[in-house]
Amino acid sequence: MVKKIKKINLYSIFYKTTDNKIIKISIFSEKIYSAIKKSKKILNKLLKMQQLNLITLFIIKKYNITIPYVFGLWVLYKKKYFVSSSYLEFIAESIHDCVFQLYSWIESHYHFSRKKLLILKIKKISNDEITKKNILQYRYVDIKIPTFRKSI
Repeated sequence: MVKKIKKINLYSIFYKTTDNKIIKISIFSEKIYSAIKKSKKILNKLLKMQQLNLITLFIIKKYNITIPYVFGLWVLYKKKYFVSSSYLEFIAESIHDCVFQLYSWIESHYHFSRKKLLILKIKKISNDEITKKNILQYRYVDIKIPTFRKSI
C-alpha cells in the first residue's frame, strides 16, 4: 500500500521594515510562495505595516506528514462457546497500525486474547463508505478542536 505524504517545511523568513528593523518569522508551509504570503499577512495584521522588504528565506527543517486512512475490518471472534462476526472501522496510517488498534480495542473491550480473533477482510474505505458514527465525525479535514483556557 502506498502512503500519501504531505511534505511540510519550516521556513525562516527575514523582513526589513521602513524603520530599518529586521523581523524574523518562522512558518510551516508546503511551498515557498505560500510561506511568504502567510508571513506577510501575519505581519501586516500584527505590526500594521504595509511595506515589508524581503531580505532572505531559509528552509530550516523538512517534515513528512503521513495522511491517515479509514480501514474497515470484518472479524470473527470466539467468546466462550459462541462465534460472533463483527464489522469495525479504524483510522490508521497503515494496515499494520490498523491491526494493532484492533487488537488493543478487542483486548480492552471484550477481555479476550488475540488467539480467539480471526480477521476475514481488511479494506481501505473512502469517505462515502464510512458507516460508523464515531468515524464519520473525523472525515472532514477542516475540523477544528476547541481550545480551553484555564480558569483563574
